[in-house]
Formats: sequence, C-alpha cells, structure tokens
Amino acid sequence: MELTFRTATPAERLYSASQSMQLKGQTGCVGHLRAGTGMDAQGFLKTWQSHRQDLDTEEFQAEFESVLNALVGDGQYGGFLKSRDAMRDFCQEHPESSFDDGFAFGFRADTAQYSYLIRLNPYKEEENLSLYCYRRDSLERHMKQAEKGIRFITPDYKEKFRIADGDMVRIRCPDGKQIDQECRYIDEYHVEVGKGWDNLFHICQFAEVMERNHADFYPEIQTQDEQAAWELGGKGYLAIQSCEDGWDYTLCHSDYSVMDGGQIDAPELTIQEVREQILEAHHMEKGRRLLQDYDAVMDKVTEAEELSADHRPSTLEKLAELASDTSALKSSARSAPEL
Repeated sequence: MELTFRTATPAERLYSASQSMQLKGQTGCVGHLRAGTGMDAQGFLKTWQSHRQDLDTEEFQAEFESVLNALVGDGQYGGFLKSRDAMRDFCQEHPESSFDDGFAFGFRADTAQYSYLIRLNPYKEEENLSLYCYRRDSLERHMKQAEKGIRFITPDYKEKFRIADGDMVRIRCPDGKQIDQECRYIDEYHVEVGKGWDNLFHICQFAEVMERNHADFYPEIQTQDEQAAWELGGKGYLAIQSCEDGWDYTLCHSDYSVMDGGQIDAPELTIQEVREQILEAHHMEKGRRLLQDYDAVMDKVTEAEELSADHRPSTLEKLAELASDTSALKSSARSAPEL
C-alpha cells in the first residue's frame, strides 16, 4: 500500500467534519472514525460510524487498518496516533496545518482508491481525532466541481453572485432582521443553505422562496466591525467585541445565562471568522446566525446575572436552612415507631 500524507488545504478541511446525507452521497463518504483520550492522554478510544454499507467493504476495512497502523507506528508520518502527547508534538511541528485559532490541525492522506481527511484536536481531553474516509475518485470529482462556486440566481435565471463552497450568505428579511447561513455546494443546480432536513434547494427554488417572502440575499461580507452579536437558531446568543489582543466573547443560553466566555488572541481575524471558530469549538456551528444589537444582548446578559445573584441564597440563609433540615431529621427520628 502506497500512502501519501500532507497538510489539508482550507477547502479540504470542510470534509474533515460531519456532512449531510447529500454530501456523503456525492463524495463517496465511506464512514468516519472518532477517537479521544482521557486525563492520562495515553491510548485512544475509537468509535467507527459507517455511512455507506455498499462502500464499507472488507477490502476497505483491510486498507483502513493498514493506514491506522502506519499513522501509529511509521516514523515518516510522525506517529501522532500513539498518544495525545505525540499528537500535540506532531501538530506543533506543523504550524501550517493549524486553523480554528490554532486549536485544530488538518491533514490529508491518500491511497490509490481512498482519501482520508483528518482533523486533530490535541488540546482536548475528548475527541482528539476526526478521520473521514472517502472514495478518492468521488471526493476529487466533487471538489473539482465545487471549485466553480455556488451560484445564486434570480427567479428568471439571471446570475446574482457566486460564493465559495462553505461561505455564508446573508438573508435580509422584510422586518430588517439579517440571518447568516452557511452554504454548501451540491451540484451546479443545487445548494444547501443552513442546516436541517429542509435545507436543500434548487437554485431557482431558493430564489423564488426569497422573492415570495420579500427577502433579499447577498454574500456575507467579511467586515472590520469591532462588535456584533447573533441569535443562534434558538440555542442561545453569541456576542463578540474587539479588545487590545484580539476578541472578547460571551456565549450564553437562550435565557441569557452565560455558557462560556473568554478571549481569542487573534487580532488578524475578522469578527465573522472568530464567530465561526467559537461556534465550531462548542459544536454549535449548525444553524442560523440572526444578527442582533450587541448592546441589547449584553444588557440582557447583565440582567440575567443580576437576577441570578438576587436569587442566590446568602451564607446566613444557607446555614439557617441547614439547621432547619437537621432539626427536622432529629424530630423525625424521635417520632419514628419502635420496632
């Protein structure tokens, strides 16, 4: 078996993550392997998920086992599957492969018949590896077609614009709301807009739906905005603001209680790129991004924190409650019938 191994291109990284049923069919996705370690960072626990029974043959499984053995023990591939420490060292030796603000690293391995798109997350305690397996001819044919870009048209078939596979389109609703949706190339006449069971459109159908709902659509522009916020399709809210060393962010639930927050030390990124990195890190990349007023969202977050503090019992109240519970237990013990 001849195996080639290299850093994945930005376009190839799209295929090192979960795909829709349409894309799995178009690209010949055999299945994917996920693996992770615990606190000891030694030895990977692997889970295999088959996507195409007709492609998941004994011949493929035999080759796949050989590929995994090579990635574990063959020095020319760095041995990054020996342990999480080995994976971390390997990734640090290949900074050109990093994305998601340096927390993920992308690679591609190829044999004569199959391609393997690899995403490494050496700094996580779980799910350090995602490895998606494809029929090489199907994947390369689809990616070659996707290089044309995704075509958006008017209902009378006049071209409005094109965007690259994986880029965002912004939908402006009649009430002024703006929704950003990721788009994936299916073929020359079909596109996925956003995520969900109803996200597959013929390009003319999408134009007609937009016209019927009096909505406009255009490519999401990578802006130099210093702050912005989005509602995340019923999952919560994300607010981002520039700071001296990069970007501060607050991720919260639908009730505005804080889920996570922190700083992304990457001032060279646009606010849209930072948004996508944060959502992907929290497995929230699927779904719409409805643009919100930053100050209004942060005011709601402050109100939720204050409300939570108001309902948080004081130390004296906790002691009083504990004393009451202890007294009740003693009383119950005294009144218990003798056996």
